[in-house]
Amino acid sequence: MYRIRFLLLLLPFLAGCATRHAAPNLATAPIPALSYAAVLDGGTVTPIESPIIVKYAPYPTASFERLERGGGTGGGETISFSERTTGTTFAEREATGDLISVTFAIQNVTATGNLSDEVRESLSIKAAKVVLLVSEPYGPLRNVNVFLSPPSADSTKPTAKAKEFARAFLAEDLPEAGLHQADTIPYHETSPATEAERASSFDGKAVVIGKGTYRGRPVVVLDMTGVITMDEQALGFHSYIFLDTATGIWCHKEGVVQGNVSVDGKAAQLSFHLIDDVRF
Repeated sequence: MYRIRFLLLLLPFLAGCATRHAAPNLATAPIPALSYAAVLDGGTVTPIESPIIVKYAPYPTASFERLERGGGTGGGETISFSERTTGTTFAEREATGDLISVTFAIQNVTATGNLSDEVRESLSIKAAKVVLLVSEPYGPLRNVNVFLSPPSADSTKPTAKAKEFARAFLAEDLPEAGLHQADTIPYHETSPATEAERASSFDGKAVVIGKGTYRGRPVVVLDMTGVITMDEQALGFHSYIFLDTATGIWCHKEGVVQGNVSVDGKAAQLSFHLIDDVRF
């Protein structure tokens, strides 16, 4: 089943905030659903009566915007972070083979907050271009190339961040049998431990709740819930996602992460609100 890469940027960030060996915090209160109907054209979601087949396909240049913001308090201190990334994207069929190249050109990044490492990494992908090669019509992803401007002597972190940024918009492996009403897709994502970041994971599910129209384009609407775990600490997650049926791109995602963690040994309440959006 296809991948929903909504948390790849968030997991390492949250893991970096948490304190290793903190006391367990596994009681995570459910997060109310966000209002996806308010975002859809006409506010209407209708049941899927026959399977919707979604395939990867070329699309003309479109703008995109990604917003990420959140924060919390603990021990009298405030944690804050805000990021806005904009650029353009397009997809075209390769001259040979059965590949579609999906390009994201990151034009501008602004990031603020008192988490200096995260701000610096976010700003590092400004002017990067990411090209993803996907096997048509259903995937999977074959290759990812990142071009930094200007080239960096130490490009490991900017390259990795740019790759995961672009991959967050791609469903990767689309189901050949199509999407059905009330399909439930179990989902598990992990972010392995590195020298700078702790291991983290996400366990949850996505449910197909219907179809709608977003900016004049047909989309499938999914609701996703789950729990992010870091060093025995847990955060709740709830989001809705629109899958553009003509291109195979996640054209709009909005989600909330909430919970209690320990930051530098102090209890903190964190709340993150994320939006990914492609404007075709």
